[in-house]
Amino acid sequence: STAQDRIAGNGLVTTTLASLTLLAILGAPPASAQPVVTDCTTSIYATVPDPLALSFGLDGSLYTGRDNSGSGGGSADAVKIHRIGPGGSPVTEFGSVAIPDPDAVIVDRAGVLSGIAGAVLVGGQTSPGNGKVSRIAPDGTVTVLFGPSSLFSNPSGFAFDSLGRLLFTDSAGGRVYRSDGSAPVLLFNLADAYAIAVDAADRIVVGLGNTGKLVLYSASGTLSNANFAAVRAGSPLARGPGGMWTTDLYAITGGGELIRIALDGTTNKMGSGFAKIEGLTFGPDGALYASEFLNDRI
Repeated sequence: STAQDRIAGNGLVTTTLASLTLLAILGAPPASAQPVVTDCTTSIYATVPDPLALSFGLDGSLYTGRDNSGSGGGSADAVKIHRIGPGGSPVTEFGSVAIPDPDAVIVDRAGVLSGIAGAVLVGGQTSPGNGKVSRIAPDGTVTVLFGPSSLFSNPSGFAFDSLGRLLFTDSAGGRVYRSDGSAPVLLFNLADAYAIAVDAADRIVVGLGNTGKLVLYSASGTLSNANFAAVRAGSPLARGPGGMWTTDLYAITGGGELIRIALDGTTNKMGSGFAKIEGLTFGPDGALYASEFLNDRI
């Protein structure tokens, strides 16, 4: 589940606010301590079942990917993703029908790729060896955008580049794809590709699912650095919105530290206690939100 912790900056501008998301499993023992970020305060933003990837809509609603194994089901189960209203409530299921394995989500705010402004793209595995990207319109209508296809067997991470093209990883197939709205085309092969982000230089950064490192590629998909930075295996990635956060990338180390990664790969520790965090994103308020699957909170 996803729960958000609001992080208020104590720095140069007293109105600067950042938010960090955590989650708590209903009926579970008391939740673990909240993450800590230097010069910020942390609070629980929402409680929501089984949250993974996070993405904000234009109206401030937060959408969360979902893995039903957190509620006693299976990882590939068809379930509905969640929508968290602006400010942290209400928390509701979103979409006209359940979607298999809906752990990867991203909002197509401009609608350039999906054809519908504000549509939520959802990726996952429909059956062993076959993946699909679904589109949920703002009214909740679910349609298939890409697939089902054996070419991308499990879309696991989404990002948009500066031209509005969708990039996504196929963790099962070890591939990275790009689409401008038409059928996805293979950009490059990378075994265990999992998380993905585009940095401030429009380069592609991919995190591996079972290996603690980030791999750097050019915008065209040419390998630039096979050991760009050391992170936790399966670490989420997020790009800063500017201001106190800068526009560098953020990730989590094997020791549960939140780190900022500069364009040259230099890392700086920004916080601790992030070992259980599975999703990161920045909100329209300039705050950092993080999903804590094991505790159903953001």
